[in-house]
Amino acid sequence: MPRRPLIKREDELEVRELPNNEVFVYDRQQRVTHHLSTEIALVWERCDGTNRAADLERIVRLELNVTNVTEAKVTVREAISRLDHLNLLQR
Repeated sequence: MPRRPLIKREDELEVRELPNNEVFVYDRQQRVTHHLSTEIALVWERCDGTNRAADLERIVRLELNVTNVTEAKVTVREAISRLDHLNLLQR
């Protein structure tokens, strides 16, 4: 897991937020639409260059009412992995 602050990619993307806190992201570069679940969307939105993985874990615990620390770590780890795989994080 990266220790550096994570930054979401914003160039060449069209973002549409849904009422249930999910997000559709159209990537004009790859010409593909991604559907981000509530958890992944929350992590992606908070990848603003100021938050590290540990910060994101605290955010997940607070905003999604996750009481289990391990569950929050797994949620963040899986979200970062998915976002990286979808090329939605800056490299």
